[in-house]
Amino acid sequence: MRDMAIDLWYRAFKDQEFKTVWLAVEQYIHMSHFPPTIADIRERVVKITHPEPDNSEEKWLEVLEAVRKYGSYNEGDALRSLDDMTRQAVKAIGYKTICMSENIGVERAHFYKTHKAIVARIHEENIIPKSIIDQVLKIQNKNNLIESKKE
Repeated sequence: MRDMAIDLWYRAFKDQEFKTVWLAVEQYIHMSHFPPTIADIRERVVKITHPEPDNSEEKWLEVLEAVRKYGSYNEGDALRSLDDMTRQAVKAIGYKTICMSENIGVERAHFYKTHKAIVARIHEENIIPKSIIDQVLKIQNKNNLIESKKE
C-alpha cells in the first residue's frame, strides 16, 4: 500500500520541478492544520508558478485604452495590444460591440464575468497535468466519433 501511495504522488508531480513541489509542501504545512492532498499541493504549485491575481478591473482599463488608441476600424492592432486572456474575453464580447456601446457599464460587467471565467479555466488547466488533459481529450474525441457514427 505504501509503495502505491509513493507511486501515485510521484506520478502526480513528475511534470513539476522538485524544488517547486517541495516549496509548495512547505508552504502548505505552515498554513494548514490538515495533511495535504495531491490537489492541495498541485494548487499551491500553480500559485507559485502562475500567480494570477484577480486583475479584471486593470485589464478592462487596458481594453478601454486599446479602444481609444486604435478605434473601431483597427480591431487587429487593438487585439494584438492585449494579453491572451484579455483578448479572449474581448473576442467573446465582440470588439466592435465594446467600441459602439451606448452603455459601457454593461460591457464592463460582461467583460469582468468573462475574463474571470477565462482566468479560472486556465488556472484549472495549470493544476491538472497535461498528460491527463490529453488522455481525457482522447477519450472525449473517441466518444464523439462513436456518437457521430450512430447518427
